[in-house]
Amino acid sequence: MRLAVYTDYKYRRDADGVHAEKAFALFLGRLAHDLDGLVLLATRPEELDRELATKLAEWQGLLERQPIQSRQLLRKLLAGRVMYTPHDDERAGSTSSPVRPPAGSC
Repeated sequence: MRLAVYTDYKYRRDADGVHAEKAFALFLGRLAHDLDGLVLLATRPEELDRELATKLAEWQGLLERQPIQSRQLLRKLLAGRVMYTPHDDERAGSTSSPVRPPAGSC
């Protein structure tokens, strides 16, 4: 059996593994030994969100300044069409597209 678990605890990773300040993390660590797979879903740190927003703005600028090269790059990265799904309750949506594996990775 595989299991995905979400908590809003803050986790940190180092050379010894993933750590948290709560006993629930210890429980999950022990539980993982009895499962075929365990995925921990957690919130991202705010500094990561800021870093990702900065990188996204850089990419958007590049896409706007260099549209021909950007299309060529995206054709190499994406394995299909980009799909946009609007959210019913917001003025936002989500996008998805299959991504090509890096050359030589298969």
